[in-house]
Amino acid sequence: MKITFLTAPLLLLTAFTSSVIAQSKPSPLDQYLDDAAVIVVVKCLSVGAVNILLRANVEIEVMHVVKGGEIPKKITVDSQFEMAVGEYYLLMSKSIPTEKQYLRANTRDSVIPIASAVEAEKLKTFSPRIAVLRTMNIRISELESEIRTRAYELEALKNVKGYN
Repeated sequence: MKITFLTAPLLLLTAFTSSVIAQSKPSPLDQYLDDAAVIVVVKCLSVGAVNILLRANVEIEVMHVVKGGEIPKKITVDSQFEMAVGEYYLLMSKSIPTEKQYLRANTRDSVIPIASAVEAEKLKTFSPRIAVLRTMNIRISELESEIRTRAYELEALKNVKGYN
């Protein structure tokens, strides 16, 4: 009899715990993928003048659709972030482009530089999750390397300058 009273609460506790764990919050990468209406690999064709809001109309060529439906081959992006002509980018937008509406790049993680044209081609073979994760990891590595290089340069200059 005591075993039955002890076993029943343990089973209920186990069932409750497993349902609470199953309702955990999605990872930031999952949230990024869920929030995106469109994720595309693009090549920058031209950059327009920067307006008073520090935004520019950038003409791009869509090389590959990572996530989203049918997208015109050439489209304009209203971007707050720098893009260079001839360079490749992974572009994420929360809005779907139409003939009247541009894509908008509003957050820093919506325009991620791609290392090379070869890397842009490789992204065609990956799932959306792997394509985004690979691009972000390569960019993070590049940025960390640049930060280390700048820190060494800063320290060397401070040492030469001394206490002056």
